[in-house]
Amino acid sequence: MNDEGFSFDCLELTADRLGEFLADFTDCFVDLRKKTLRSILFYTTGLLSQTNRKNIERIAEQDESVNYQNIHNGVSSVPWDHELVFNHVAKRANTTFSQSDDSALLIDESGFTKKGVKSVGVSRQWNGRLGKVDNCQVGVFGVLSSKAMACPINAKLFLPEKWINDPDRCREAGVPEQRIEFLTKIDLAKQIIEEAISQRIDFKWVGFDSFYGRDKTFLAWIEDKGREFVGDIPHNTKVRLPGSTREMTVEQLVENRKFKVKRLRPQCKGFLDLEAMSVGVEVKISKTEWRTWRLIATREIDGGDTKFSLSNSFSDSLERLAYKQRQRFWVEKSFEDAKTSSGMAQYQVRKWQGWHHHMALVMIAMLFMFEERVQNNEELPLLTCQDIVTVIDHCLFKSKQTLEDRIGAIEQRHFKRYTDIARRQSKHRSDCQQI
Repeated sequence: MNDEGFSFDCLELTADRLGEFLADFTDCFVDLRKKTLRSILFYTTGLLSQTNRKNIERIAEQDESVNYQNIHNGVSSVPWDHELVFNHVAKRANTTFSQSDDSALLIDESGFTKKGVKSVGVSRQWNGRLGKVDNCQVGVFGVLSSKAMACPINAKLFLPEKWINDPDRCREAGVPEQRIEFLTKIDLAKQIIEEAISQRIDFKWVGFDSFYGRDKTFLAWIEDKGREFVGDIPHNTKVRLPGSTREMTVEQLVENRKFKVKRLRPQCKGFLDLEAMSVGVEVKISKTEWRTWRLIATREIDGGDTKFSLSNSFSDSLERLAYKQRQRFWVEKSFEDAKTSSGMAQYQVRKWQGWHHHMALVMIAMLFMFEERVQNNEELPLLTCQDIVTVIDHCLFKSKQTLEDRIGAIEQRHFKRYTDIARRQSKHRSDCQQI
């Protein structure tokens, strides 16, 4: 036990649970030969290792009895349905999230920097991770989230118009014939939402950033599906107050309005306290259609940019709306965990099938880490994906450190974080009392 009263003994069973967990996915690969299935499961386990770069070559080097070509074929060449894996991940995640009033389906994209022109969908396009135009692939993802937990459950590769305008190039990259048509990122987001609805995933609202929120027809489409949304919008989005004919930007509308301080949730640096306001507005969808939604604006107490969102929820309190708006943080954290702890961006495949196969196996790895964090949350509320990787790497791959050494290192990290969080929250409370 550490000084905070938490036990780390539960981590010793993590590797045993991984075997049972992976066995639950074998029905997604029923038509594969046993050798191919073993290679796929080994690759998935490798995504949970501490290998320097989690690509096929490095993972294969973890075990001399494993054949690189078998793994490459299983991930890239052998046909199996990645949609079955996505569906199973979504349903398992939903069994946990469906018990929460905070479950949300968050839509976001992620860029993957690539060299050359052969990787499917690669182009000079916006890479949000780098904050600039880059030669990259872009995927649109659906992430199921609740409170401080998030798990990717779906992925769609975006194909730029220059790819669709060159069908031969698409075929060479293995793009299915029915997919050689231009679909915007909004179209892909709609597919993810529709698939989640058809799977009966229990999400309470849909969240997204201003790239998606600037498309008013997308917001209206979600509302017409009978779903709530809380979507960010650009600061220059035009609206009008109910009963008025004067349009103004949301930035202008809130300029002289009163904000209230709201405490949304605890965090590592104290508490997330924001200034927030909301007001009903009318939003133009087309020449003849307007919709009445709520404008939400939040900003840091000590200044900084104001974040604007629209929502079709009229039953939520201001505090609740601000909370929902700021929950999009967890999709960014999910991508960070996927890239640092399970090799999301380190794949060695170029074709359509390989990209989706890799993402499906990453989602299996992410789901396992999510379930471990949920299962151990009472004893280890600060358990991270990297902590789980540390334990898995020791138990399943060669290591000079003992398991006790690794758990001891995790315990020291957690104690330092507990101490730091307690200090920051205590200081935050003191500062607020002085104000």
